[in-house]
Amino acid sequence: MEFEAGESIIPPEMNAAYDHDEHALPSVLHRQRAKEHGEWVGFNANSVFNDGLMVKLLVNDGQVQFKALPLDLREQDARVLNHGVPVPASPAIADRIVTRLNKISAPFNTRLVF
Repeated sequence: MEFEAGESIIPPEMNAAYDHDEHALPSVLHRQRAKEHGEWVGFNANSVFNDGLMVKLLVNDGQVQFKALPLDLREQDARVLNHGVPVPASPAIADRIVTRLNKISAPFNTRLVF
């Protein structure tokens, strides 16, 4: 599929469904779909898509070590340009990440302590 300069990848009927001009930018539509009545909804409301973990594995002589850095992907940041740009997580977000990882890794008898 090819697009001409200035042509939106959002079909005109999608913009029309949300009462936008048919040539509105995708960001206009996504911004509206991110919040309802001032509250985050959908993708932006789910912490699974905001929380990250960067892991560095070190293997020396058959011994495995790792270092982990919990990340905040800032999907709910007031500044849209910060969305998806990782920063070290706050203690509250780091705790949420570790709690979730321990829950989903329990069947493997794995426990992460931070």
